[in-house]
Amino acid sequence: SAEVGEAEVPDQAGSDDLDTAITGDSETMDDVPEQEQGSDADQEDTEQEQGSDAHQEDTEQEQGSDEDQEVTEQEEAGDEDQAEAEQAESGDEEQDYAEQEDEDLVQNKLDLARAYLELGDAENVRSILNEVLTEGNAAQREEARQLLEQADSG
Repeated sequence: SAEVGEAEVPDQAGSDDLDTAITGDSETMDDVPEQEQGSDADQEDTEQEQGSDAHQEDTEQEQGSDEDQEVTEQEEAGDEDQAEAEQAESGDEEQDYAEQEDEDLVQNKLDLARAYLELGDAENVRSILNEVLTEGNAAQREEARQLLEQADSG
């Protein structure tokens, strides 16, 4: 016995009876033309199209990823160039500082040689001025020669 709004379903229904009971239509899927049912080939085509779209999106993402990687590599190369330039500048500054320090040391030797010259200690004057001749710059070597002449004439 069926309640209001329910279709009566036979207990021992065949598939045709079941379709009729559910839909109220005696037409079965076997009776529907293939075009209306949607063939397996159509479904495969749709899946392939969706797969193709997904492949295209993957390819676009890969291309975007490649572009991002190129930009990152360029930025890293720029950072490396900047670091090398800073290191070169730092190296130049260190070299300049070392050269200045060497010049200062040689200048101190010249001052010491003058002091020994005033004291009349020609032996220490010559020893120190010989170091200046090997270590000093052109101006310092010239000054050392002049002081040596004074020590020899004195």
